[in-house]
Amino acid sequence: MNTIFLLKANSSSERNSVGRVAFDLVQLHRRGLPVLDTVVLTNEVCQQFLEQGSTPEAVISRVLELCSLWHFHEEPYLFFRYSLPQNYPGLVNRIKVKRNFTELKFAIERIFRSWSDSKAKSFRLVRNIDFSMSLPAVVVQPFCYRVWSLCTRDPKTGEYTNEVNYSKNIHNVIEHFSEDCAQWLKTVDGILCRPAKIYFIDKKNKSICSVTDQVLTPVAKSHVLKDYYELGSLGPVDFVTGVEAAALNIPQREFQYQRIASTTGIPRSEGSCLGKLVFTKTDLEAITPGKLILAISGHSVLDDCLISKCDAIIGSAETHSIHITILTKSLGIPFVICDDLLISNSEKKLYLVQSEEYSHVATEGSEVRVNGRTGEVIFYDPSIVTRHEHCDTQLPRIAVRMLEALDEIKPEVFNRLPMLEKAKILRVKRFLSGLDLPRNPGKPTRK
Repeated sequence: MNTIFLLKANSSSERNSVGRVAFDLVQLHRRGLPVLDTVVLTNEVCQQFLEQGSTPEAVISRVLELCSLWHFHEEPYLFFRYSLPQNYPGLVNRIKVKRNFTELKFAIERIFRSWSDSKAKSFRLVRNIDFSMSLPAVVVQPFCYRVWSLCTRDPKTGEYTNEVNYSKNIHNVIEHFSEDCAQWLKTVDGILCRPAKIYFIDKKNKSICSVTDQVLTPVAKSHVLKDYYELGSLGPVDFVTGVEAAALNIPQREFQYQRIASTTGIPRSEGSCLGKLVFTKTDLEAITPGKLILAISGHSVLDDCLISKCDAIIGSAETHSIHITILTKSLGIPFVICDDLLISNSEKKLYLVQSEEYSHVATEGSEVRVNGRTGEVIFYDPSIVTRHEHCDTQLPRIAVRMLEALDEIKPEVFNRLPMLEKAKILRVKRFLSGLDLPRNPGKPTRK
């Protein structure tokens, strides 16, 4: 593949070479949608710059030559942006320059030099991005003074953007939204297979300039993933692991227990969880309905897989928290350290220190709420129920689809997954098993 090419004349680009921005434009152009004239420099040009310390003059001349074709010659300014296979902050982006050799060379090398900045290096290290996935490609387009934008989905509900909900999203910038716009956005969403914000010029022909990811609420994201799963464009593993924990809190029955004690500790990992208290490895390994909160003392021996099987963790002052904090943050599990708790894993009892005395608070199976943001831990008496209400009896379609997706995940596929994905699948499975949901017999009906 050529290292410098006109996007409309090349439809066989690889994402790892041209980055996500350019690859999205190639995909849309390949499916017949109008795309703004674009010149792409692959990340091989960046690698040459890092090895030689400068960009060859032949590269700049070739870019100038391509920029004289199509609609480029109508605009005096050019617009540069980077395109990465795996996005990370720290690189210089969106540079406007005049069409001449000197400024064009400056814009390209400015993007390449930012690859070596300390901020970019830090983000690559934190996100574990290797060398080949970190090199930026460069996208060159004519500078457009009036750009419109539309999002493919509603950020709160996950529905397709239409004539009713488009005005509720401030990112939708267009003078008049028609039924053709709704159909066009649905087509773009089906091609990209992800919610996106589309920038375009020419309201009539909608020549696409760029595509960025759209931010959705957890519930909206779960609805979108369900749609992609039902259409067959998303696999069962990506569907189950992609749904965030906040979207799984679908109550069917609501209980309010009598509060018997509470304490406030040091929050180590954010999140909130209401579940049953357990003390030993045996209790965790048995997948039981509902959420499980593990109480650990300083003498507890834990491994990574064991931590990944619980939904929250409570520790005493003696708990060795550094390793557990790192794991719980990466897994999204609430973790709180309480100095006034005494935990006995052998006796399966938990005590609260009050006035220099130990008062018995909780045993195995007690209901506990852990708030990883404020550090509050509340203990309830499950034998005393003050209120019992039945919530909406309409069965949540997302949960049913997730059960079907779990059935599709074969054991050999599950065993090859990374630990974080295995942990999330197990937590989802345990949570859904506690809901009274019907399971469709046989294979799920997917397109």
